[in-house]
Amino acid sequence: MSDELMVKLPFSAWLRLEESPLFLAFGTSEMMDWLLKQELPEMSTYVNTVSLLKIGDRLYKLDGQHLKLAFLSGQQGIPNELFIKTYEVDASFLAKLTQSVGDIAKPEPLTPQDEIKLIYNELGLAFISDRISNGFISEALNIVLRGHSRIYQDKRRAWRNEIDMKKAVTVMREELLLIDAFTLKPKVFNTGVLAACLIMLVTQNSIKQFIIRLNNEEGGTLGDKYDPVECVLRAIKQYKQSALAARRRGTISLCQITVQAILLWMQGEESPDYWHKNDLIGIDHLPYVKQLRQIKGINEATDL
Repeated sequence: MSDELMVKLPFSAWLRLEESPLFLAFGTSEMMDWLLKQELPEMSTYVNTVSLLKIGDRLYKLDGQHLKLAFLSGQQGIPNELFIKTYEVDASFLAKLTQSVGDIAKPEPLTPQDEIKLIYNELGLAFISDRISNGFISEALNIVLRGHSRIYQDKRRAWRNEIDMKKAVTVMREELLLIDAFTLKPKVFNTGVLAACLIMLVTQNSIKQFIIRLNNEEGGTLGDKYDPVECVLRAIKQYKQSALAARRRGTISLCQITVQAILLWMQGEESPDYWHKNDLIGIDHLPYVKQLRQIKGINEATDL
């Protein structure tokens, strides 16, 4: 085993490297966990130094479990760059390690939410609302950019390729930052509602007051009629009471109802269509998705 000089590597690049059997087999050090949380400048180089195994052109994480755990748990103070010590070994050494640790080493791939958080880190984005900051936006972005949840997209035609989530976050970063600033309540801004508001933030004039009222759950009534905000709140309540299987299809319905409510809201209280005695049933949201793709200049993109 030979070693090389210490170099620097972006944290996001390190996090994406494959994990060696030793990394997978053993947990994080309590001391390293503690030191990382203290954010002591005198110990930063020590805490932020990790080792890699190099086999040919491939690199594997050897240690640094404390940094991965801190990132996945949303801990503050994660460094932008790490100090890297690389040990060059041959393939037989890695095979021997794999055999030695056996079933102890069980790979844990990043979840879609962790992938989104990693993208935030790479793009230098920071969010405050629970749903967005914790990375629960993949399905919403699928609806925003393609009009359908991922599992309902027709892979035989236009959507053969999966969405490149880094590109998707980049394209929608302005709207994500804007809507995040309202500290969205996750119980209100589920996937369908979030998707609708992001679509309409791109395609319509300011809808900030609608978002604020909805987030504060301040729906209005006039006798036995409901204003657009109250109509969405009622739809959310019905969605939550539905069976799990129905919610998968109900996500799009909730998006369509929210789009309809926003359009009614924009007409103003004096409009005869503003107040509704019956629940909204939603409108076709796809024309607005098409308009969004035109505004964002991504009509020809097959990975968006």
